[in-house]
Amino acid sequence: MEDEYVFEYTLDQLTLEYLFTSPFRWLDMIQFTSGGLLMTIDIPLNLLLLVAVVGSESMRRNPSYYFVTLMCLCDLGQLFASTYNIVYMAFRQAIVGSPFSLVNQFIFFISDAFLWCYICTLGVVALNRVICVVFPIHFKALFTTRFSKRLIIFCICFGTFLSSPHLHSCCRLLSFPEWYTTAYYPFDTWYRYLDLFFSSLCALIIIICYSLMFYVMRTSQKYVFLMSAVFLVTFSTYFWLPYLGESQFVALIAPTLFVVQNITHPTIAFIFNTAIRQEAMRRLGCKGSPKRGNVNPVRTPSIGDTDRF
Repeated sequence: MEDEYVFEYTLDQLTLEYLFTSPFRWLDMIQFTSGGLLMTIDIPLNLLLLVAVVGSESMRRNPSYYFVTLMCLCDLGQLFASTYNIVYMAFRQAIVGSPFSLVNQFIFFISDAFLWCYICTLGVVALNRVICVVFPIHFKALFTTRFSKRLIIFCICFGTFLSSPHLHSCCRLLSFPEWYTTAYYPFDTWYRYLDLFFSSLCALIIIICYSLMFYVMRTSQKYVFLMSAVFLVTFSTYFWLPYLGESQFVALIAPTLFVVQNITHPTIAFIFNTAIRQEAMRRLGCKGSPKRGNVNPVRTPSIGDTDRF
């Protein structure tokens, strides 16, 4: 199949004009347009969040914000791969001569490494939050600066390790333009079951942690339910939706929602975390934002705090 792969369109049909005028490429046009518009929101939001956290001395000293920074970097790494994929699906062999090229293989290895690191960090953050809320007395003793750094290193190693099989021919993750999504090749690889197992396990941890948080804080912290719901949608998008059908339209939904997911983390941070929001406003030079010396100090949150990431 690798040597015999034939693209659906000729090079003459892979122009921007043909993309927007041909009735045969309406799905390509929808993905290219929606993906491009989302990227113009996605990338600046994540960059602003990264600048706000890294640029604040008080947030840099708070171990809890290490995970915010790592998730932001993972978002940006995935967005790099998503940008490539959006362009590749629109212009196909004009970008890369074959879905089985080393370029495709390496880019989606990097993308999946960021994705697994992100998933691992989501699980760590869920445990971090539930300990903060349910066992506040033990929070500072458990999540020290040193231990938080070790968790960051663990998440990075975990993501790289779980993505490394993509470099082998047994379980490559490739983008097939005619299907409007990425898929494992060979399609019956054992890795897809490992993928589903770890993602479902992490989803279960997140559901349990945030459900417990919602129960404990149900009278004052309703937005915790929102965060839990967002994470559920995230995992449905990443792992379950592609198995629900084989139509091109169903396959188109998954990469689009994939980009939407990368917006949720910075959006939740800006809405619910006053310190991040104030620092971002200061960076943007907004009037009325506090000066550098007046930004609310960021401390390790306790059960009574209203600002959480």
